[in-house]
Amino acid sequence: ELKGHNGRIETKVDARRREIRELRQEETPAEHGSDVVLTIDNGVQYIIERRLSEAIERYQADSGMIIVQRAKTGEILGMATLPSFPPEKYGLYPANLWKNIAISRNFEPGSVMKPLIVAMAIERGIINEHTTFEVRAPWFYAGRRLSDHIDPGHYNARVILAKSSNIGTAKIGLEMAKANPKLGFKEYQLLYAAFRALGFGQLTGIDLVGEEAGIVPHYSKWSKLSPTRMPIGQGIALTGIQLCTAYSALANGGKLMRPMIVREIRASEDLDNRDNYVVVKHFEPEVKGRPFSQKTASTVIDLMTSVVEKDARIPGWYGGTGWRARLPSYRVAGKTGTAQIPVNGVYSSTDYNASFVGIYPASDPELTILVTIERPKSKEHAGGDVAAPIFASIAEEIGHYLHLPADKKLLKED
Repeated sequence: ELKGHNGRIETKVDARRREIRELRQEETPAEHGSDVVLTIDNGVQYIIERRLSEAIERYQADSGMIIVQRAKTGEILGMATLPSFPPEKYGLYPANLWKNIAISRNFEPGSVMKPLIVAMAIERGIINEHTTFEVRAPWFYAGRRLSDHIDPGHYNARVILAKSSNIGTAKIGLEMAKANPKLGFKEYQLLYAAFRALGFGQLTGIDLVGEEAGIVPHYSKWSKLSPTRMPIGQGIALTGIQLCTAYSALANGGKLMRPMIVREIRASEDLDNRDNYVVVKHFEPEVKGRPFSQKTASTVIDLMTSVVEKDARIPGWYGGTGWRARLPSYRVAGKTGTAQIPVNGVYSSTDYNASFVGIYPASDPELTILVTIERPKSKEHAGGDVAAPIFASIAEEIGHYLHLPADKKLLKED
């Protein structure tokens, strides 16, 4: 679209190589390329690139990504990844840096998977927001141990998400994995169908080269342990764009949108006045599916606010694991994730992906922001400690820049 077409002149010249104009035999003018207008907002892009660069330096991380998506349309307003390279000198840099890791890197998401599983369980009537599960660590299942950091007790989905309970979520996963003749599913099929409905294991269709589909093993290849680990983000791999888009479905009343990066293609013959153009193609938001109902989406957004905002129902002085993502002007629905990175087939005890996904303003969601930092090399490595503060440092600024109406009173305690 950008490059256009070369022109051609066939003519005759004199002995000094000067054209004899009246003997010109063919003249085909060059055609200018079209302009490709992106959904990327320069201001948003500047904010996230600056903050991501500061974070990579502060935590001495291997890499990082930030994606900002308009939830109702799927438009990508900002997409920053590091490390990067100057495009005009790409040949001087190793090929592994040429990839856009936001769309081409598969990674195990960790606990940011949990709200999506809760949402699918509510949607299918497996649980409701008041259903409780006993959490008592350590918990053994299929001969394997699963730890937790929440006090023993019986907890509903709100507390399970706010405290990021592994055991509580694993037990929800087991309920999802049971055979369900009423819904027409055999063992494991319902949970597998939930992952597929969210777009996992499939290309999102974003107009960028090199997108990966993620890794969702077919349920026929699952072990007995799989339904307890995949809901907590282990044994399943996603791309950043898949994860961000799935969260936007919660923010968008349950509609899964195709992520947009191109708004329109314009053709113009007047290079001195680019405002004089013809729209060759205009791209409209596209709904790819509806994994949740409006009611389920609203319920889970409300549950996720307890991860971030102060809530008397959540034990502990600071509340949920995402309290560092609180904003002065906006209520945030979000989730932290701290995923151990597999190294040689074994989960590392030192290498982590620290993530946070936030949706705001929670009362009328407009934006979804994903922050992921790979292998932060500091005492702080959890998503709530690393990624949540990065979210807070950009979300308030972006909200004001885009003139999003505040939905939160400026309380002294916040």
